[in-house]
Amino acid sequence: MNNGKRNQVKMTKWIWMLPLMAILLLAGKGIEVEAATTTTLTPGVTKTDALSATETTKIYSFTVDKSGYFDVKFNRKDISKNKGRWKVTLMDADGNQIDDWNIISTSWTSSIYNFKKGTKLLIKVEANSYPYSDCYGTEYELTVNTTEDSRWEQESNDSKQEATVIRNYKTESDARIGTLWKLGDVDTFSYRVEEDGYFTIGLQPENPSGDNGYGYSIVLYDGNGKEIGKFSGIKSNFTSNKLNFKKGTQIYFEVKYEYAGSNLVDKKYTLKINNTADSTWEAENFTTADSSWKDMVAEGNKLSEKAVRGHLWCNGDQDLYRYDMANDGEMTVHFDIDDPTKIGTNGGYKIYLYDAKGNQLQYKQKVTADYDLKATVKKGTYYVKITKDGRMENYLEYTITAKAKGSSNQNKTTTLTAAEIKQIEKTTPSVGNVTEEKTNSKKRSVKIKWKKVKGADGYQIYRSTKKKKGYKCVKTIKKGSTTSWKDTTVKGGKTYYYKMRAYKKNGKKKVYTKYSKVKKIKVKK
Repeated sequence: MNNGKRNQVKMTKWIWMLPLMAILLLAGKGIEVEAATTTTLTPGVTKTDALSATETTKIYSFTVDKSGYFDVKFNRKDISKNKGRWKVTLMDADGNQIDDWNIISTSWTSSIYNFKKGTKLLIKVEANSYPYSDCYGTEYELTVNTTEDSRWEQESNDSKQEATVIRNYKTESDARIGTLWKLGDVDTFSYRVEEDGYFTIGLQPENPSGDNGYGYSIVLYDGNGKEIGKFSGIKSNFTSNKLNFKKGTQIYFEVKYEYAGSNLVDKKYTLKINNTADSTWEAENFTTADSSWKDMVAEGNKLSEKAVRGHLWCNGDQDLYRYDMANDGEMTVHFDIDDPTKIGTNGGYKIYLYDAKGNQLQYKQKVTADYDLKATVKKGTYYVKITKDGRMENYLEYTITAKAKGSSNQNKTTTLTAAEIKQIEKTTPSVGNVTEEKTNSKKRSVKIKWKKVKGADGYQIYRSTKKKKGYKCVKTIKKGSTTSWKDTTVKGGKTYYYKMRAYKKNGKKKVYTKYSKVKKIKVKK
């Protein structure tokens, strides 16, 4: 063969290879895949096609048309020709590989994918075994099947800005289904607490008894994206400990692989939130040791004789409670640990008592059993703080109550100075309205109101049927805060005169104020 003919043959071979080289180059350059000829697929409609010596690779585009999930099906039409192997690659709109499937000889269906509605994707079909010519001219069918299902989380949702919203589980539609479709995938969920009480996070792997590698992990974040907790090594059906954030709190959490859990790739999981209304639980508010006193007390949980339940759910957690003393006296805070055996040898609680300004009044460390914090305090607002002391399990539940015992006004003898006695004796109480109240056709009553006398321990009410004489004490009131009394012993058709005075205890005696002005009322027949 002469040189001219030989060169011509070489040129012919190069020309034949140009389309293949061009496609191979495009396929390796990400976004440049769009420059290749693509065929548009309609979800749910089967496309019949074939590779050839001039089109050794074909690219198809489609747009996800439903909120739910989809899969890709490849089917060889004529299975009598048992030759040829294909490779199918799923890519994003820029040509970056999402997943691929090798050595397809007959029929094959991909894993389930859950990309959000409107996502544009590409599918590349190419020969995958030598000789590649075995694939040429053999027809195949390519179908993208999309399914509407509101329970599926929607990729990509790797950030809180694209988080999938999850609601309190009431019906199956409130559950969320997802997959970690590749190593490194993260599914982010958004939950706004719906009930004051507590909620749990439940995760069920597709095959809870199977080989789930290192398992899943769930990482919790507050509304600002700060990590606040983590559950690790979830390999089978899982329900978290109780989380007691107040109603309206924004929570984000991520579901991801625990290490490189390749055994979980493309496996479904189901996620549920169970929020239980329970007024006995304290409400978490993300306060930590570095929080300001103002931020801490703004949402302190109120204490009373009714037990409040709580736990320290992470190492930096601290619980703050408010108690209002109505009078001077002894305050008792009872702290009850559900299961002290879980504390361990190096663990315990710290219990602090503060006044309203944040001044520490008492402190008890290494509390490992039921404990009563007692303090004699004045009337006002006080705060109790609970934190960890050393190492112990998170979520160890406790209950806490508070009560006041007596008051200093009732339990100690008061001795007044001469100046105090003089001040009381020159005080004149002010009586307001004296009004008649009809209880029924036969009985009537008179209601007397007056202004509270500062520092008074009680009052005496006097009554007469004559304005200037005949007054008798008809009622002694033993509480200085009382400002009204009802006389139910009056008779219809009669006229009554009322006056009153306040008193202050001075040892075993009483010091009285002046009498008030006389008030007159005629009771109807």
